[in-house]
Amino acid sequence: MIRGSRKPGPAGRDLLGRVTGNGRGIQQAKGEQILRLSLFMILVVVLALLYPSRQRVEYGAFGEGAIAPAEVIAPETFYVLKNDSEYALEVAATRNKIPSLLVFDQNISNQQKTGLISLFHDLVTLSGTELSDSAKVHQLRISHPGIAPISESTIQFLLSRTSSGSQRLEEIRVTAEDLISKGYSSGILSGRSEIVHEDESSATLREDDKERLISTQEIKDLKQFKLGLPGEIGVSLVAPSTEEVKAIYELVSAYLIPNFSYDAPETERRRNRAEEAVSRTKGTVLKGERIIDKHERVTSQHADRLRSLARHLNERRQKDPYITVLQGGAQIILIALLIGIFFAFLKLSRLSVYRQTSSIVLFGILILMPAFAASYAATNSSITPLLVPIALSAMLATVLFDVEIGLLVTLIGAAICSNLLGSLPLMLVYLIAGILGAFSVRRVLNRSDFYLSIVYLVGAYTLTITATGLLQFDYLNVSEFVEKIRW
Repeated sequence: MIRGSRKPGPAGRDLLGRVTGNGRGIQQAKGEQILRLSLFMILVVVLALLYPSRQRVEYGAFGEGAIAPAEVIAPETFYVLKNDSEYALEVAATRNKIPSLLVFDQNISNQQKTGLISLFHDLVTLSGTELSDSAKVHQLRISHPGIAPISESTIQFLLSRTSSGSQRLEEIRVTAEDLISKGYSSGILSGRSEIVHEDESSATLREDDKERLISTQEIKDLKQFKLGLPGEIGVSLVAPSTEEVKAIYELVSAYLIPNFSYDAPETERRRNRAEEAVSRTKGTVLKGERIIDKHERVTSQHADRLRSLARHLNERRQKDPYITVLQGGAQIILIALLIGIFFAFLKLSRLSVYRQTSSIVLFGILILMPAFAASYAATNSSITPLLVPIALSAMLATVLFDVEIGLLVTLIGAAICSNLLGSLPLMLVYLIAGILGAFSVRRVLNRSDFYLSIVYLVGAYTLTITATGLLQFDYLNVSEFVEKIRW
């Protein structure tokens, strides 16, 4: 008996969902399974990345002046830190106590006086030569670079005085030298602005590797000293002419250079070292000690202790390298279980939907949309978590597919978003709003049905928020409850 040959049939699935058929169909089905598995993994990873990178201990409800919602007992011993304003004021006061460092160069005074004497000696010498006046001035400028600020008319005037008599020229020299000595008597700075703190009363003077404190009132300012020179010249020199006053002024201005210099790097180093010595702590709280009692008004002392405790606990967590890994692993496990339940439901109850890759991508968008909003609300207090669009995702899933898929999207989305926000009452709000939203659009026929769904959602949100608020908040009267529930 001759049996007829059978051609390979197209790929298909048996009652258990296993792939049957020819090799090409099997390969295509496996490729679709790999694609769905890849989408599953991508969705899990993206949702895990939306979680805060590190769970932090915070006492945001214990603001200064508020009523403590709960008792806080120190879980371990920790230091109480100064708040930022206290620490900044103490650091500023400590830095101001470190005087500016001035370096005294004792050689400058002798060098400048010697240069002045040498200039007058050359004036007398050149006056006896047959050089022209311009050549004499040129020779003086070459021999004495320090007279660059002195005008040519002043040098010509001094040369003319040598020819008319050396007595008056000597008086001019002595007057200029005396004024220079007076300027150097207690030290001189190029400007008092070099001292960092205008109101500091003392400065540290370094002289020959020795340091001592001096009063800033003793330090002369070069600019101010020059302003008083004309009057000093009139007192020191008998009956000075205008040209003589001008000549002495320019001579003193040219040869009187600062012999005090401000050592800014060393001063800053000393102030930084003093700043490092300022303690950030102002007390200690022992393990088991009550920080604040329930219903007690939060004072600045309570706020500092709670802030210090939060910082202490967060720093302890950061020192453990496994905390972040364990938290990340826990997030991935929870998300994978939730998304896995969703995928299993589709495979067992909605196989035709499960096989469509576009539907899987759409479900991912419906879940990611509220998850992104919840992640943003978790890190930005300016956004209320009630704006997380769980109900919108549920309504879209119901309209595009059916009410059962809409309910499942509500369940998965509410679980993920409430976990992101760390709030069980919000999960109740999301579940009720999402379930009501899914049922309200299950039989949408025209535009007015959507308007009715919005009314249902607003009513569900209002009732759910009020009910959870009544159970969650501590209040003494209705007005206080309304104040606390308002967002």
